[in-house]
Amino acid sequence: MIPSSIEIVNPVVQVIASSRAEVLGQGACAVLPAEVRGGQILAQETVTETMNLSNTKGYGTAETIHVVVNNPLAFATSDLRDARSFICCTNIAKVIEAPVLRGNGDVREAVIAATRLAVDFRATVQKSVVVMRVAG
Repeated sequence: MIPSSIEIVNPVVQVIASSRAEVLGQGACAVLPAEVRGGQILAQETVTETMNLSNTKGYGTAETIHVVVNNPLAFATSDLRDARSFICCTNIAKVIEAPVLRGNGDVREAVIAATRLAVDFRATVQKSVVVMRVAG
């Protein structure tokens, strides 16, 4: 599989965040990497590998906020079971033990509340978190 330009952004964001945090010398929480993507992209190769490396010493920025818009349009398949082996696109977050906060996309305040909770969680626990905007 050849990664799309959408996927390639993920490791670039991680390297930039890690480098800036190192230059600042204030720890990884000094920089907030945030990645926004569609749900189907979350399960693709480069994104999965980047998330898998996020907790490693040499490559990781374990404090990323991943914002996911649940859209089943990325793959040309009539049955989502043919697009991936797991039920929900955010199941990949289990690999890095990141919580998944879901906000009803029809209720703006719900998504804002989930995002604020994610920022607070990241600052307190210093771990990645996934915010998923779902259709109401």
